[in-house]
Amino acid sequence: MGSGASAQMENASADQLKEFYGSLGPEDQKKVQIALEGLDAKSAEAPQTEAPKADAPKAEEASKVDEAPNAEEAPKAEESAKPDEPYAQIFGLGEAGEDWGETQVYHCTSPEAANSILAEGFRFPIKGVSENKGWKLGYAVYFGANPQYCVHEALNTFRDAGKSPDPEALAMIRATVKKGKFRALGGPYDSLSEKCQMSRDRWDQLTEQIDSEIVAAYGLTTLTINDGMDEAEVVVYDKSTIVDMKILSASEFLGAEGVAPEPQEDELDKKLKPAFQDIDKNNSGFIEANELKLVLQQMGVDMGDDDVQGVFKLADVDGDKKLNYAEYRALVGKAMK
Repeated sequence: MGSGASAQMENASADQLKEFYGSLGPEDQKKVQIALEGLDAKSAEAPQTEAPKADAPKAEEASKVDEAPNAEEAPKAEESAKPDEPYAQIFGLGEAGEDWGETQVYHCTSPEAANSILAEGFRFPIKGVSENKGWKLGYAVYFGANPQYCVHEALNTFRDAGKSPDPEALAMIRATVKKGKFRALGGPYDSLSEKCQMSRDRWDQLTEQIDSEIVAAYGLTTLTINDGMDEAEVVVYDKSTIVDMKILSASEFLGAEGVAPEPQEDELDKKLKPAFQDIDKNNSGFIEANELKLVLQQMGVDMGDDDVQGVFKLADVDGDKKLNYAEYRALVGKAMK
């Protein structure tokens, strides 16, 4: 077909096209069919237009919606269980130790209580259940290294409760404990709040709330206080620490007059205490590094300043830059040998 016929087909109606097609000869009709088939093929190849769709979230973005907070954002179990920061000051006193051997300690009480303890074990006080009676280091059982000191403590406890038992009628529990991982807080006990730079009220408020969970949070099993002194105590927070117990009569540890005798000073104490007290003019219970040289001179030990400083650092077990009597005694006693 010529170009004129094509133009007529483009502008004609459907009826006109049929009439026009019928007027064509067989050869021209064949050309029209071929042309129409070509148009159908092009129509099939053309891209189809789709209605716009809302943008779906990308896979990465969609997954973020359901993601849990990362490790840094999520609170850690350790942090949530960590005790208040002031306890770090308390458990920073003294020095850490580890002793899985058996240590013999004492606990004085009434015969009835002693028999119950031997049969059922110590009843450890429970926070929120047991009455807090102002214990030195919280919800624990306290053992003394010196049985005579334990008698004194038991009598004081009974007096606070309005009772006056006969000291000879009291029972003494001799226990074997394993201190495990412990913290030796030092002593004298009444000086520890000052070493923490806390008021005594604040110290008491914190220490009276110490329990097994707080101790365990610092990786400890037991605490000790007044180490090397007659008032030395092992503070136990779990019954598994106690290996064995035996009941004795407190009368075995009483003097001739029926009371626990005051601890006897040995010859070394008789020499060292007067010198220590002479230097400790304000009765603080401590001496400073610059005072140590004078103490040593009074004891007949002559040392230079550098040597005194070096020795002081070794003797200052709890690192508070002061020496209590126990530290001083251990140091000077060695120097005198």
